[in-house]
Amino acid sequence: MQLTAKNKDQAYGLFTNVEQNFEFMLRPGRMDDYPADLRQWVISIKPEVDKLYTQFKVKTHHRGERARNMERPMTHPELLALAFAAMLFGVVLLFFSIRAVLGVMRDSEVARMPAAAEQTVSFPAGGAYVLHLSQPRLSKALAHAKFSLRDGGAEVPSMPEFTQVRSSGFSTASISVRRFHVPHAGTYRLLVTGIAADADLSRSEFVFDMPNAGALVLRILGIVLGGIALVGGIVLSGLTLANKL
Repeated sequence: MQLTAKNKDQAYGLFTNVEQNFEFMLRPGRMDDYPADLRQWVISIKPEVDKLYTQFKVKTHHRGERARNMERPMTHPELLALAFAAMLFGVVLLFFSIRAVLGVMRDSEVARMPAAAEQTVSFPAGGAYVLHLSQPRLSKALAHAKFSLRDGGAEVPSMPEFTQVRSSGFSTASISVRRFHVPHAGTYRLLVTGIAADADLSRSEFVFDMPNAGALVLRILGIVLGGIALVGGIVLSGLTLANKL
């Protein structure tokens, strides 16, 4: 009945108990007070019990042990290898993507100057340039500022930077505000209006650079993908080592 009900572990435990009881009863002097025919019966069936116990153990318990060992979660070498590869790929991608972002920002920068109402700026060639404000976080000193660039008496064509690129550090923030289309290389005058009279610009800067939003987006995507690969590899290795997979 127990085997039919698949309670093999319980059946094996009961059979083991029977075997142990036989060994206990057949110890010297243990059955001296029992009737002689009962003692003789126990002795006579002991070989048959041993035979049945051995057969039962081989056919049920050992098979169950093998099945349990196969079902028990294991540390899979292939999963650990995959996790290590993902972590390595994530670290490498993060390293090169971050370095590429810093390189794009460094190489595209044309001029950096302290914030002031009027000053000159030189451009190495004609083309599009984007003006960024770099200032303390939450600063409102340049919130209402208006910018124009002049070549002699003529104003350089410009437009608001609708796809504003923002970046923040621990204490400063940068935002792109206007795109200028410089006609040729040379020195121009940057005029800024709308600055409050009591505004503190000591920690604010104006930065001109060549448009780099497209290049930055691709490299930022690399950073995101690298982070996903690194975290995914760490999680996969943790689950594998914990025998959760």
